[in-house]
Amino acid sequence: MEDADREDFLKSLHWYNAMIVGSTCEFCGKQIKTPLRVDVASNLKWYSFHVSCARKICKQLGIELDI
Repeated sequence: MEDADREDFLKSLHWYNAMIVGSTCEFCGKQIKTPLRVDVASNLKWYSFHVSCARKICKQLGIELDI
């Protein structure tokens, strides 16, 4: 991944204390049961992930997710 792509990806990560839980994680397919999750914006669509799944994705992409 190019440095510019990496920077864009990191800028697209947003933390939310969601008032509504019950979203489905795009990575593992399981329901997100806690209010803390990572939402990623891509092409005007939002994708939700468990924090642990977001860390796995970033590790695979070679990106440090410092939380």
